[in-house]
Amino acid sequence: MQSTKAEQFWQRHVEGWRTSGLTQKQYGQKHGLNALTLAQWSHVLRRRRAANSVQALVPVRMVINLGHT
Repeated sequence: MQSTKAEQFWQRHVEGWRTSGLTQKQYGQKHGLNALTLAQWSHVLRRRRAANSVQALVPVRMVINLGHT
């Protein structure tokens, strides 16, 4: 799935906010962004990342040793 320009813009800002140590409100004020929109995109991008992550079951073989050593 290809990202839109808007998604790329917000991805950069969400990453910037996460690494900034600032609150969303502070980051938004510093960069002229609406803090609620930043929060919304953070949520949207997190959900997309989770939906795109590959999860797999791995077969496990269990061996029980009832003998004494």
